[in-house]
Amino acid sequence: MNNRVFVCLLFACFSLSACASFDMSRLSNDASNESGSTPGETPKDDSYIDDGVVGTNTLTINSDTFTNIGNYSTGNYTNVYSASEINTIDEISFMHYRAVRESGYAMKLLPYIESNTDGTRPGAIYNSIDTPIKGITDIEITYKNVGSSSSGLSLKLGQNRIYNDEFTIVGEYVSGSTQSKNFRVRKYDPYYFQIESAGSSLYIESISIKYTNKGEDRATTYNNSGAGKIRSKITKQVSLIDGSTSGQAKDKNGQLKTYTYYSYSYCQSNPEVAPNAVQTDPVDVSNYYLLFGCAPANYGSSTSATSSVFGSDSRQVSNYYSRTDGYVQAFAGGVSSPKYIELDIGVGGQYNGRGVGRVVVFEKGINGYDSFMAVYTDDHYATFQEYLNDGTFSARFNAQCPVTNYIHSLPTMT
Repeated sequence: MNNRVFVCLLFACFSLSACASFDMSRLSNDASNESGSTPGETPKDDSYIDDGVVGTNTLTINSDTFTNIGNYSTGNYTNVYSASEINTIDEISFMHYRAVRESGYAMKLLPYIESNTDGTRPGAIYNSIDTPIKGITDIEITYKNVGSSSSGLSLKLGQNRIYNDEFTIVGEYVSGSTQSKNFRVRKYDPYYFQIESAGSSLYIESISIKYTNKGEDRATTYNNSGAGKIRSKITKQVSLIDGSTSGQAKDKNGQLKTYTYYSYSYCQSNPEVAPNAVQTDPVDVSNYYLLFGCAPANYGSSTSATSSVFGSDSRQVSNYYSRTDGYVQAFAGGVSSPKYIELDIGVGGQYNGRGVGRVVVFEKGINGYDSFMAVYTDDHYATFQEYLNDGTFSARFNAQCPVTNYIHSLPTMT
């Protein structure tokens, strides 16, 4: 057992920079905590007791066993709808998101990035709720960090992922050559684990898990993302006249904001109005599309298509899609002949190409909706948040892979 981890368990006052530490806060099960970032009440009399049990079963994740992962620069994700993308080791299924292949390592997990609301989901690897690892006793991780020195990795442990019952272990920041850190986790009797990248890129060479394979089965029922939420109505403008047609909707501060329609050609002929035509925030982009039925003028088929007028504020918009596979299957009402479009969003105030942020607007095809519907993703389709048309978004719900406790649930519209 790693002595530094053990010492930290006994003396919680030690600095995180000096040793790995345990956050003894149990996460509460409500929408505000669904990101796994807000601690609840700290359990009382929670002293560490090592019962000496070490699992006789060992499961190893490395570049030889974890093979279904891509090289997409913004982070690959496990497509829950495609079994060929899920890694299965010793009958345990593993999911991942914002993860990329890195030579000499099993994977590189991309870091958490501050964004418009609560930040991206950090890169992660975890076992599927359908295949619990019963009685995990020890997890040894061989890794290094590249980037911010303020955070290394975050190891989450729990008995039932969908009930937010995790304990979080914050690991050391490891720079330079890879190092092995063993985390003794017997106390928590976990059935699942999740390793996240925190604030720096996390290069994982291997993960070794010891477990007893003893314990009871756990229920797997997801919460609904839209429970108790009502989607406001935004009326689409019919006649579009440059610099004249306008409409109002609530901005991210909850204040009514007036949006004015401008086409790219008009801004090109009248460059003085270009600053007024720029929309880059996910709330503003959603409001604009819902009001006028088109992308803001600073969006083009590529950033170079609009850069002569908008410079660094140029953004890319995709062509219309009609696909019924992938993340479209995440919507509770199902789809029929969909028509939707993707508008790029710069997460964390930075835009360097397509990245991981998108506003996706469905003009039709999501059953149960009689008007345009917008959703936002800041983790490359791993999760979505439905725009409630009032400057706010719903709780994150599962899209390409189940990384939250929520499924989409069709909020009604006023």
